[in-house]
Formats: sequence, structure tokens, C-alpha cells
Amino acid sequence: MTKLKTIKGFAASGEAALKGFTASGKAALNLSGKPIVTNKRKFQQDDEDVFQENESFLSFYTKTYTTTELSVPIDTEFKDASYYRHVVRAITNLEEGDRVEFSISSPGGNYNGLLALLSALDRTPATSIAVINGPCHSAASMLALHCDAVAVSRYAEMMIHHCSFGSFGKNADIEAHVEHTSKVTKNIFRDTYKYFLTEKEIEDCLKGQEIWLDSDQILERLKIRQEMQQKEAEENLDEEFCED
Repeated sequence: MTKLKTIKGFAASGEAALKGFTASGKAALNLSGKPIVTNKRKFQQDDEDVFQENESFLSFYTKTYTTTELSVPIDTEFKDASYYRHVVRAITNLEEGDRVEFSISSPGGNYNGLLALLSALDRTPATSIAVINGPCHSAASMLALHCDAVAVSRYAEMMIHHCSFGSFGKNADIEAHVEHTSKVTKNIFRDTYKYFLTEKEIEDCLKGQEIWLDSDQILERLKIRQEMQQKEAEENLDEEFCED
């Protein structure tokens, strides 16, 4: 999963982190705002507002666009997938131009609940943003890194480790379940932390090691990750161009 959105952290002055998104949002609002025109006449044409001062000047048109912003607090342990049923539906119902923002301060938790949210993010055309306000551990860090953009407060911290799970039943069933679950979770882990962790760090985590990061370390790794993703995307474009 390659994400190429601009990543910003909170500025030292306390200004909003997602300056790129804020700027684009203002631009969208400016497009929908109606300028003040004296002695104007207003006509209705093709569901657009037409403003014309007089025949000596060029007329212009305005359209009003409605967007939806979904704010989802992730400030408890992750729960079972059913707990996120309504949030998942709301995310998948968003349209292009909408956005969903996760406000994260969580110790992690249930793996199935995480997968429900990741699946919703994969299906939505909306822009997804993670705002890390405090602890962003385990499953919470995976959710953050699956978003299009990540904002990091100075109080943020991240803990990364491979998931833990259990199984019960007949010996053969347990072995099959453990083998299958291990394969699936390792693939998701590698995909999530690609370029954010080094290859050695990823393998160490899969062997049971934990990695702890403060806000500065998170921001630095996000920067490296974005640069590597951009490089990878450019290389893929070059390969497609050569094939054509």
C-alpha cells in the first residue's frame, strides 16, 4: 500500500499540523464563496449561480460544494470488529473530497477490530488523516501508518511489536491455525512498516522485540518513509513508460 500524501507534524508554535490540507480546504471554501458585486443581477442557469454586473464586463459562475469530515476518536483499547460496525459504514459511505480523521491516543488492542478499520480505509475514496496525540501503540500505530497523512504532537509516542494471539482445539487444528495466522500477520506487518522501520528492525520485531519512538523519531521516520515511497512510485512510472 503506497501512500504519497504530504506528512506534517505539529509546529513548535502550536499551529495546525496538516498545513497542506488546511490550505486546500481554504481554497475549496474560497471557490464556494460568492464575491460581493455591486449592482449585480443574478440568473439561474444549469443549477449554477450566474453573476453579471452589466454587459460591458464578463459574467462568471459559482458552484457550492458540500463535503463531509468524519472525526473518530481512538482513545481506548481496540475492541472486536463488531464495535466498529457503524464507524466502518460511515467511512465507506464517504466520497471523494471528504475526509476522515482519527484522533489517536491508544495502547492498541484487538487485531480483528484493527482489520475492520483498515478494510474500511482501503475501500473509501476519502482522504484519511491520523492525529497522534499521545500513546500510539501496537494496533494504533498500524492504523496511523495506513492513513494518507499523519500529524504528530510533541506528546506522541509509538510502540511497535508483532501481534500476539492464541489458539485452542485439536493439535493439528492448532498447528494449522498458528501457521496461517502467523503468515497473514507477518505480511500485514511488513507492508505496514515498510520504509518506516529498517528491514532488520522489522525482522527483530517479528522475533519478539519492541521498538519505542518519541515524537521526533516518529517525524523523522515519516519523512524517510515518504521520500522512499516517492522514489518507489517514480521508479514504477519509469518501468511502465519503458514497457509502453
